[in-house]
Amino acid sequence: MRVPLWARFAAIVVLAALPGFLVAYLAAHSDRRQEQDHAENESELVLTAAAARYTSALEQTELLLNTLASVPSIVLGGPLCRTELASAVARTAVYDALLVARLDGSVLCASLPDADDVAEESWFPRALRDDSMVVAIEDDLVGALTYRGAQGEAVVVLVARLSFASLESALVPARASEDTRIVLVDAGDIVRYERPVTGAVGTRASAADVVRRIRARADARTGTIVARGTDGVRRIYAYRVLDAPDGAVMYVGIATDVAYASASEDFRERIAALTAGSAVALVAALLVAHLVVTRRLRHLVAVTRRLGRGELSARTAMSPGDEIGVLGRSIDAMAADLEARERERSDLLSAVVQAGELERRRIAADVHDDSIQVMSAHVMTLQLLRRQVDDAALAARIAELEVSGRDATRRLRDLVFELHSPILETLGLRAAIEALLDRAFEGFDAVVEVSSTLTSEPPAAVGAVAYRVAQEAVANVRAHADARAVRVSLRRDGDDLVMRIADDGRGFAPEDVAPRPGHVGLFAARERAAAVGGAVAVDSRPGAGTVVVCRLPWSLAAVEGREPAT
Repeated sequence: MRVPLWARFAAIVVLAALPGFLVAYLAAHSDRRQEQDHAENESELVLTAAAARYTSALEQTELLLNTLASVPSIVLGGPLCRTELASAVARTAVYDALLVARLDGSVLCASLPDADDVAEESWFPRALRDDSMVVAIEDDLVGALTYRGAQGEAVVVLVARLSFASLESALVPARASEDTRIVLVDAGDIVRYERPVTGAVGTRASAADVVRRIRARADARTGTIVARGTDGVRRIYAYRVLDAPDGAVMYVGIATDVAYASASEDFRERIAALTAGSAVALVAALLVAHLVVTRRLRHLVAVTRRLGRGELSARTAMSPGDEIGVLGRSIDAMAADLEARERERSDLLSAVVQAGELERRRIAADVHDDSIQVMSAHVMTLQLLRRQVDDAALAARIAELEVSGRDATRRLRDLVFELHSPILETLGLRAAIEALLDRAFEGFDAVVEVSSTLTSEPPAAVGAVAYRVAQEAVANVRAHADARAVRVSLRRDGDDLVMRIADDGRGFAPEDVAPRPGHVGLFAARERAAAVGGAVAVDSRPGAGTVVVCRLPWSLAAVEGREPAT
């Protein structure tokens, strides 16, 4: 695959800029690592404060329940029990309800009317067994403490219900930002509290990435992880498994978008600066490359292509100021040498062609002045002899010799015409080809036509080669084509003479155009044209006629790799 030169310069600039981008990436990675460490520390601080407040709330609840247990009117369910419980709720502002339950779970006294029995609650049997306060998480946070008599017997169970909504101000530390997420899940992975609110409270979070990864670390009661939460947002979390209730987990997270905001912004600024600098460097490099290298190389390519097309007068005219200039001067020197050699070659080819034509003319003159005259004299002698003999058989034999002599004389005259056409020298190429066609198809039922747009005759050597190629092609048509029409056209195409010979004959397969019996003429025509720097193309198909196109350099300049158009 050919890669343009400008693309190579661009690749060099891009490769040169890559280390800068790599450094920017490594710096951004380091910044993100620092930001993550900072976010982990911040999450741990918020988690520690929230867990401390949570523990403090439970300790105060246990203290409150112990205090209430020391009031006889409350543990005995006296008439002031409800009033005193309601007063305690109002003073603390964190409890939804306080109640005293009998050992069967029925409500003895409550701060609110119509309080439900607690016999079916999962924590109630444990509260009856334990001496300390039992903590459970349901729709709200529950603390239950059994009051025992002097003999250690259970008397009543005091219960405090704390709503997470009322606890929020106590749980959330002042340093927690609005984006800091605080979540509390129970042992069954049910979300009991969340901040900010996303609607996950009451749903199971077992499938959430953060919960799964925390549960997978069963041996670590605290730690930090980067994971996606129940809302699908990726955060840097600090988590802690709570002592009460058993299995509950509180975790605090800061969104990675927020944590990495500063590092990302710095990275974007660095990349923008590097991109702008690289773009400027790229434009400058391409401009310099165009002015110093690309434009000059294109000029060199254009000159070499002109040289390849035979325009040996083309020159780069470059000064040898650098390597490209030296190359240009070398090309100019080579072109000058080629031009001189081509002039010599053209002169030599012209001389060869002219010498060949002179030799043909000499041979034709010798045949005409000697052999034809001798044969004509023999024929006349035979004619006189036939008239003087009386033997009929002998006279018939002499008559046969007369016919044979006349045929030989005619063939010699045809040979003279093929060797040298006086019409080519006197009337030009078109007239010579017309005479060739008339003579070749004399007695044939074929239409022949010659057209020409030439405004001047080609040089003698070029006309001679064209005439010889026409001879070969016409002889091939007459011998093999069985054509009813033959048309020849002549035109000048730039520095070339183009001759087109078309017939409507039987045609043949292209692979038959080879030096083999029956098609030597076309091969010879190709060789004759190639010898002077020209070319012959043949287009034929069985049953579709044949088109022969001969292209010759007007000045006999060499033409390499030429494929004449049909």
